[in-house]
Amino acid sequence: MLFRSPLAALANEFGFDLVSRERPAPKPLLTALGLLSAECGDVGRLIFDVTADNHISQHEKAQGDKAILEAIDALNVLRESLKAA
Repeated sequence: MLFRSPLAALANEFGFDLVSRERPAPKPLLTALGLLSAECGDVGRLIFDVTADNHISQHEKAQGDKAILEAIDALNVLRESLKAA
């Protein structure tokens, strides 16, 4: 089997595939920072609210996971925006 790069050959040897990652489109830097702040605020508020009754349901865990992933996406947008600035 032919590989395009030594990294692809090494990944294949260990049973992995290399998958290209799509980078988010950069935004104006302050816009990206505002988006990140909003998403982090959403995560904080959600965690504060779901811990109020000392029990976290599966649905609340799923909501938290979704909110955290959205914050990670916003952080990646900020990263790309900083590179483009």
